[in-house]
Amino acid sequence: MPNKVYQAVIYARLSAENSGKITERDVIANQVEVCKAYMLENPQLDLIDVYVDNGQTNRIMEDVNRGILVSLGLSDWAKKRR
Repeated sequence: MPNKVYQAVIYARLSAENSGKITERDVIANQVEVCKAYMLENPQLDLIDVYVDNGQTNRIMEDVNRGILVSLGLSDWAKKRR
């Protein structure tokens, strides 16, 4: 029986304390690379999109509310509150 494949997205967020700093691109790029590496180790995850929240947008929650995304997995529980 084949393993189920789940559509997955990456959500990279720039925190307020990192906003405007010269390293902000590095912060986002690092988050995306860590997530991509995790997905490579977990072939049941199929990357369909990358969301980048620069502190001004909230597209991921808009997609959740519209039913495009039905589940969120968090690497850091504190991020759920943001």
